[in-house]
Amino acid sequence: MGSWTANRQARGTGVVGAVLAAVEGDARARGWAAVNWITAADNVAAQKVYDRFAQRTSWLMYEWNLLAQLPELMLKIKGTTKSVDPGRPGPRV
Repeated sequence: MGSWTANRQARGTGVVGAVLAAVEGDARARGWAAVNWITAADNVAAQKVYDRFAQRTSWLMYEWNLLAQLPELMLKIKGTTKSVDPGRPGPRV
């Protein structure tokens, strides 16, 4: 599921539950086995709603922001440093 948020006026009205119910219906119609999403660790209000619909997992999310390393990416491969053009895919690691 992509990123989304309920505006302040809609919070507490059941709109999040309605959206999740619609997502469930669509996912079942498509034959999906599961729907996954992430939320901020400090977003306790959202977690209370999500806990009614889904099982919290033990997985953590990581993000490797390669764009933060522009204009040139440097990869250490087998003890050497190679330049990588950010517009081209790099080597598989």
